[in-house]
Amino acid sequence: GKFGIPGGLSTLGINATENNTSNTLHLVLIVFSIIACFIQRQGRKQRYILSYIAVIISIFILFCFLLKWQWWNSRLHLPIFLLFSAVVGIVLSQIKLRQVANVIAVLLIITSLPWALSGRERPLLGANSIFNTSRTEQYFNSRSRIQSGYLGAIDVLKSSKCTDIGLYLGDNDWEYPLWILLQEQTDSPVRIEHINVKNTSASKSELSTNSKFIPCGIFSTKPEPDQTNQAEEITYQNRIYPQAWSKDKVKIFLSQKKS
Repeated sequence: GKFGIPGGLSTLGINATENNTSNTLHLVLIVFSIIACFIQRQGRKQRYILSYIAVIISIFILFCFLLKWQWWNSRLHLPIFLLFSAVVGIVLSQIKLRQVANVIAVLLIITSLPWALSGRERPLLGANSIFNTSRTEQYFNSRSRIQSGYLGAIDVLKSSKCTDIGLYLGDNDWEYPLWILLQEQTDSPVRIEHINVKNTSASKSELSTNSKFIPCGIFSTKPEPDQTNQAEEITYQNRIYPQAWSKDKVKIFLSQKKS
């Protein structure tokens, strides 16, 4: 267990992942600080603080309008919480009893330790800490089941000397490790572009700069491409890409060499 908790934080109903961990205590402090700024006479006199609060609240409202709800929204809230921390700091500095502010600061530090030291993705303690884990393995900490497939696909692309790579991914398939690992494991510059885009970004993929892209290989995580139910080949830019390798849900399609 972590922090002496058998099975980790999840056994206590505490989410230990950075993607959807809540910021309950911070939110309570922020709400308290905003109310204090409007109630206290000193706070009302400092117009710049009220204007600052209004701007941050506007940012949050704009965030809600522009971005749909996602599982990992709490991670996207981080900049907003950081902006509000200045308001909390001002309010705490104006508390006459310094012991109260000190207790709140210590409480925040103590309650953050489980996530700072034993978070699931990048723990500082334990056998799987960032000090005992390679950088490559850390990329897949939250999705270890796909690691072997991704690394195997990268080896295939490297051995085929393919540096123009098309991505044919699902809505929630992982892309980031490919950009890092492909750049690290090849000597030549690597170009990566999404292909056969079907969502709202399709119009952008049809621009002249992107429409001329001809990949030498395609990295796919889709079980059944539109062209075939058996996923034996993909057609793109009037070229046929037969399946050259597969593992789990990951497949590599390489361009046919012209005779």
